[in-house]
Amino acid sequence: MALTFGCAYIKVKDMKRSTAFYTALLEREPQGPCPERWASFPGVPISLYSLEYDLELLQNAPHPEEHFSRAYREHVGRERRGTGRVVFNFSVPDLAVEYERLRALDIGPMSPVYYVNVTFPYWYFTIQDPDGNEIEIEGNYSLPIE
Repeated sequence: MALTFGCAYIKVKDMKRSTAFYTALLEREPQGPCPERWASFPGVPISLYSLEYDLELLQNAPHPEEHFSRAYREHVGRERRGTGRVVFNFSVPDLAVEYERLRALDIGPMSPVYYVNVTFPYWYFTIQDPDGNEIEIEGNYSLPIE
């Protein structure tokens, strides 16, 4: 199964400031259903992502399990906060098949499959390259949410 490049996520600390910076730099208005959490720029494979948004939602939502799988909630608790990290995003038609393919290859540490539903249902997992860079792979997934 061939991977299709989705975008590069730039993890940002101050979403408002970063959005203003990239809007000016790229001369494009950002798009996204939840601009406090995630923004993309038409025609440019770059998206901004605010981990702070998820952390706040986890702390303040009455039922965080409606938005995030247990594995994602645990992951966010361990996630290195701050900036300076880029995550490359790839898409596949069947996430379960790709997960098993990469697990069998044993080419790098892998996360469990995460589920996030802030603005729409989203399933993904990560794999690390030899230098510790995070590669996110997302796609259709139909297994039960834990």
